[in-house]
Amino acid sequence: MADTKYFVVGATGSQGGSVVKALLAEGVPGANITGMTRNPDSEKAKSLASLGCCLVKGDLNDPTSLTSLKGKFEGTDSVFVVTDYWQSCGLDVDKEI
Repeated sequence: MADTKYFVVGATGSQGGSVVKALLAEGVPGANITGMTRNPDSEKAKSLASLGCCLVKGDLNDPTSLTSLKGKFEGTDSVFVVTDYWQSCGLDVDKEI
């Protein structure tokens, strides 16, 4: 697990942040974790960077921001992504199911 490379989309969010913290708690070196965030200058991002994580800027709602990620997945073994599939499917997210 120590040599495995991870890419976490939304690394400063609730779910992505939990994944990063769990990986670090399992002994994965921060250098093996790349986290994508909309704001790499945020306090949460700076906190992850201080643990050795590599942070890259990207926003799934802004396809132009994703062009800078070309090559960032090179050598990655595992990717964690959470998306808002309700909205992308055109479903009313405020409606109780």
